[in-house]
Amino acid sequence: MKMWNPAAPPAPLDLPMGTPQGVTAAWIPVRATEPTAPPPDVREVPLVNRNEAKRFKSAKRAEEHASGRYLLAQLLFISGYDPNLLRIDRDAYRRPMIAGLDFPPSVSIAHSGGVAAVVIGPNRLAIGLDLEPLDVTRQRNILPLMASPGERKLLGKLWDEDAEEASVRTTELWVAKEAILKATGLGMGLAPQSFTAEGLHEVQIPNRGIFHILRSQVEFDGRPFALSLSYQN
Repeated sequence: MKMWNPAAPPAPLDLPMGTPQGVTAAWIPVRATEPTAPPPDVREVPLVNRNEAKRFKSAKRAEEHASGRYLLAQLLFISGYDPNLLRIDRDAYRRPMIAGLDFPPSVSIAHSGGVAAVVIGPNRLAIGLDLEPLDVTRQRNILPLMASPGERKLLGKLWDEDAEEASVRTTELWVAKEAILKATGLGMGLAPQSFTAEGLHEVQIPNRGIFHILRSQVEFDGRPFALSLSYQN
């Protein structure tokens, strides 16, 4: 089994205007793999759980996981932490959390379209990061799975008029909602169609409070992505 190594050095990730002070992010390309390729050995990558690593069946999933954990370790190191003394635990909703510190920084990991990205911030913040490529066409039938009734009406009309623009807007909405789901800590335990985020900068989540949502478009190696950062003070 081949030992894993990063596809390229980490690079800073520009976050949307309005990002809270003390929040920083980076990205790294995820190595492309063949569908039948065996998973690399990721057990020695910092912050990778060895038992979890044994369960990877595809090289793609192993590459994404290792890239995200490696990137998180790099950000922790430059922030003054020793990642070799830390580990990542998961709560009941599978949210990754840093263990080994009394007041660990908040973290969020995202990977899509051949890119892994990580954001870390102060302990007082709940943060969520998501991104998706904009050059991949979305399908209209995803709307009932992720859009509120008002969003379905708005985007449904757009799908009737301009399918290309509707695909972009649908991706941007999904990215915003995914960032919010991560920031709440509930993940898909919170139905994305249960709240509205389209056109909003703040979202009220029942029993969780108000979450801010920041959006931008970024490019990775010339490829356009939608990016969203959600946070709660």
